[in-house]
Amino acid sequence: MSVHAISAYSSESAACSQPASLDVTAHTLSSKVLISECSQTWRPMPAWAKYLIQLGFSWPNDESPYRRIVVISMPCDSAAAGLVSLGALVRDLTNPKTNDLEAHYAALARFARQYVECCKDCKVRCEPAVRKCGYASEAKGQLRSRDGKRYQVLSTTHDTPWGEAISCKSDREERQLLSQNAAGWKIDGEPWVQPDGGNARLIDDLYSAFIKDAHPFPDNLTRSFAGLCLAGRAGGKAATREIFDSMRLRINEQECSLSKILTVRGWADPETISRICFFNTRTEQFDRYGYTPSLAIADGDASFLALISNRQFQRSDVIGVIHRTIERNRLDAVGHCLASLKQWYDDDLEVLQQLPPLPRGVTASVLRKRTP
Repeated sequence: MSVHAISAYSSESAACSQPASLDVTAHTLSSKVLISECSQTWRPMPAWAKYLIQLGFSWPNDESPYRRIVVISMPCDSAAAGLVSLGALVRDLTNPKTNDLEAHYAALARFARQYVECCKDCKVRCEPAVRKCGYASEAKGQLRSRDGKRYQVLSTTHDTPWGEAISCKSDREERQLLSQNAAGWKIDGEPWVQPDGGNARLIDDLYSAFIKDAHPFPDNLTRSFAGLCLAGRAGGKAATREIFDSMRLRINEQECSLSKILTVRGWADPETISRICFFNTRTEQFDRYGYTPSLAIADGDASFLALISNRQFQRSDVIGVIHRTIERNRLDAVGHCLASLKQWYDDDLEVLQQLPPLPRGVTASVLRKRTP
């Protein structure tokens, strides 16, 4: 099955399911934002660019237990993945909980839920194709505290006075892991989370201008965040930056490249805090170790396929952005991947209703993981 067929089907479903009264005014771009591609003249944001930023901003941020996978199909090569990342970056800046401590706890909770809901009582030891669980590897449910003790996850619950909690036990005691003490815990076998070293403040006006009434939470302008991931092109970090450098933005009379405003480490000023971690698809390395990101945006077909098969992203939502001018066999590979995922995923018409309408020439396929 080709990606053309899958995308066409999902696009038709979206058109049928979009309510006529869908109000996306809260997610509209400011008229003050202008764009220039490849040194061309400045112009207002085209519809396709607005859609991509709105898609990133509108993506659900509710820590749903149901993983979602999306393929956005573009008519030609562009910096589209960077625009989706920009929208998600603005979204995260407005959320008080998008800091490294809260996101680290959310990653621990996703790990614990996989163990409790799927892996704990599984009779087929880590054979996803047989079990049809949709995961790439087993969650053994083992956590380690700063004092070196190993704990086994027992359960997760939302009804504590402090919100969600993870119950776990060692040989001698039972404890509850809360977001407030998440820095003292990690998944056993993984390294400790390291804080980002930057200390500069992001410029509020550069981000609040993009989405109407979307104002960054003040503390987030000085706090790092690795819960949002950009997975670069197969050519590596430099190749990804080159395409993003070709797009410039004029915001409230200030000019900058798309690459610089994304805050990826090494693309902006050395001391600027990073609100997006970068995954190098070629080396399969993050630019800094954080935790399992809640959302990963893949730039290109090779990057998308790499993320789907990579165990480090098995609990992350993935948005893949591809273009239709690549070779037919590469398009077919994406189509076959989506068809294979239908073993564990269904078309997600609900989230399509929450997203902005598709512009001409852009198609989308959205899948949601079934309940275990």
